[in-house]
Parts: sequence; structure tokens; C-alpha cells
Amino acid sequence: MRQQPLCPGKQEWPELVGAKPQTAKEIIEMENPLVTAVFIEQGSFRIMDFRCSRVFVWVTPKAQAGPEGIVVVKVPKVG
Repeated sequence: MRQQPLCPGKQEWPELVGAKPQTAKEIIEMENPLVTAVFIEQGSFRIMDFRCSRVFVWVTPKAQAGPEGIVVVKVPKVG
């Protein structure tokens, strides 16, 4: 039996891996207006508390950005 999510609305966005960060932020906040998307560079330290109002959007570090530029590198999830 599947457990009900703790937070209302959409919880994760696997389709945004590879997207530009600003595009991902706009889609996330449109699809779940109860959250704010927060950019964080892959490999960075993040706060470990869980919040239903936050989605971490993991992006390419500036120093490692390829020809496509900075993109989303992990599935954005509420937390």
C-alpha cells in the first residue's frame, strides 16, 4: 500500500533533469504554488531540515558547466 505524501501538491520533477535552472524554478512553482524552488550547486552543503514549502534544485557548479551551461543535475524534490 502506498503511503500518502506528507506535503500537498506535486512532490518531485524528474522531467526537469537537464533543464535550465530558471525554467525549472518557474515550472516547479507553477505546478505546486505552495513551494519555493531553491538553487543549490551539486556538491554543496545543504540544510538538512525538511520543509513542505521548499524544493531543492541541484544545478551544475559554475566551474564545471559544459557547453550547455548550468543545468539541473538531480531530480528536484520537496524537502
